[in-house]
Amino acid sequence: MVKIKKINSYQIPDSRGGKTIECAITLENNTNIRASIPGSTSPSPHEAPSMSLDDAIKAIQSTIAPLFINRYVDLDLADKELSSLINSGIVGKQATLPISIAIARAENFKKKLFNTGPKQFLFYMISGGTHGKNGLSFHEILLMPMITDLSRSLRIGLKLQEKIIKILESYGYATDKTNVPCWHDVRPGKPLPNEQVALDIAIQAIESSGLEPGRDVEIGLDVTALQFYDTDSGLYKIQNKLLSTEDLISFYEELALRYPITFIEDGLRPDDWTGWRALTDRLSKTVQIIGDDLFASNSELIKTGIKKSAATGTIIRAGQTATVSDLLKSIKICHENNFDIITSPRSRETNDTFIGELTATCSPRQFKTIVCHCDNHMKKNNLIINQNS
Repeated sequence: MVKIKKINSYQIPDSRGGKTIECAITLENNTNIRASIPGSTSPSPHEAPSMSLDDAIKAIQSTIAPLFINRYVDLDLADKELSSLINSGIVGKQATLPISIAIARAENFKKKLFNTGPKQFLFYMISGGTHGKNGLSFHEILLMPMITDLSRSLRIGLKLQEKIIKILESYGYATDKTNVPCWHDVRPGKPLPNEQVALDIAIQAIESSGLEPGRDVEIGLDVTALQFYDTDSGLYKIQNKLLSTEDLISFYEELALRYPITFIEDGLRPDDWTGWRALTDRLSKTVQIIGDDLFASNSELIKTGIKKSAATGTIIRAGQTATVSDLLKSIKICHENNFDIITSPRSRETNDTFIGELTATCSPRQFKTIVCHCDNHMKKNNLIINQNS
């Protein structure tokens, strides 16, 4: 084992031009290990407590660093102490998670996992919601090539994205290039009439690529229903209609009959366990029912979801929990209960490849990502290299 000699922290830009935090740990053998954490434009209400970046940097230097300097690298012990600081309200995840990731790397956290990567890529394709700001209520339309060769899957994803852009432009929905550098999926430049039109365009893109919808490429929906839930009425506002939970589930059933939809994420608000149970009961025979806002990678919420049969799987992200150990615990619970794991980067990424490292070893069912984005390319490329090594 090796001791920690020095800990430093500072602000860096994220992929959207905002700010996040990076820490650097120097070991007694002079090895330097860095870790930065991603952020989100639409965080879950169930994520670990937060704090400002300025306060996080001060907390790392004044509170966390003195605890760990001149001590041996030990992820379990470190994360217990970091969790205690979080639970006491002394710090937020911006202070604890980068330290935890750096210590996890120093200890080679991957030996605690399965050393197998994802079976498939699941690609963001057409943006709506707060990402797209184009009239679509659903957050993202997703496409999933039905092959396990990740390199070929990525090439198919790039081709599908090119087709969607051309189709949108041919119909007069020119893509909003002002937003492309932020996320690099496709944002129609003017409002689409409804989600069905977006799905029709996705089907046309699949077919014009010489592929068969449902056989070669399946469709997913990242709904993020919380964004169009009206708290005053207790209804969901979509396509200029107010829908009850029952109505919205029926709408999903209609879409799944019309299109090869096999994945629905955050189909309801994240505190409606009864609704989630009904959604799972009615669609899970043919559709993955996945929680992101519902679970926020939190092991206790995942256990609740499993117990209530309220979903069939969860998104696992870096940046939602306070420590790496929290993520590893969630992953273990999922595997013990045959609960799907879908790993994913966040919308405000850095060039840190931790989520790619985790994905390559935690045996997820899918990796949900962007087709074309420099920060996410590093993560996808790691998975392709791992699959071919």
